[in-house]
Amino acid sequence: MGMLTATPLVNNNFFSNATAQEYGYEDNYYDNIYSKYPTEENKYECQKGPFEGFFVSSVEFCKRVTSIADDGDDGNRTGTQGLQGPQGPAGPQGPAGPQGIPGPQGIQGEQGAEGERGLAGENATEVNVNNIRDPVTNQTLQCILNTSVNPASIDCILPPPDTITCEECFTENENLTSGQLEAINRVLAEIGPLTVTFFEEQISVNDLAALCTYLSLSSTEEDLRNSVFQLIATANSFFLDPSEIIEESVAEEIVQCILETLNNEV
Repeated sequence: MGMLTATPLVNNNFFSNATAQEYGYEDNYYDNIYSKYPTEENKYECQKGPFEGFFVSSVEFCKRVTSIADDGDDGNRTGTQGLQGPQGPAGPQGPAGPQGIPGPQGIQGEQGAEGERGLAGENATEVNVNNIRDPVTNQTLQCILNTSVNPASIDCILPPPDTITCEECFTENENLTSGQLEAINRVLAEIGPLTVTFFEEQISVNDLAALCTYLSLSSTEEDLRNSVFQLIATANSFFLDPSEIIEESVAEEIVQCILETLNNEV
């Protein structure tokens, strides 16, 4: 009767590997194996690392296994930081903060010009006061006695400056005689139309009013002065005796009067 061969319940390879790991025998996967107990080949005990307390054939094995364990072969390494993403949209505006403390008081501004005199009250009595002069300019002031207050007060203001028209710069000039004024009018009556350079137009200048219109259109002060001086020079040459000629100082006075009048009209 032949012998029956029993099928082993445990795989031989698994058993041999387990035995080798338990007692320190070599297998096909490790050059130097470890053991829980000291043997002739595994006489060095690992003091730290994953094999702490196990006996191995060399201390270098403990170091090599520790180095491999520290190397992080599990693949769970931290990669380099990526680029910063784009900035997100701005959030809604927050509520207004509490009001700050008041700042220091600013510097007081300059005093404004004196305003016009107001109307008298219902029960006020005003009487014109004459012959009061400004102590600085000696100019006669316009003054009113106000009896509605106690004690009564006298309010004075400087009179408005005298303003005359351009024509009156000739006719009201105290240094221009009637004969000289007549000579100027004769020149105006005989000259033809004059060209206004700035506007490139001609205007008929046959009296003082037309002359003033022409002078008001002069582009520069020098043009105005030249026109007046030429007018007076023509009157001196053709219509006045040498003893009656208009002096240059009088001509300059007329020019300044016209310039002041034109400035007041602006």
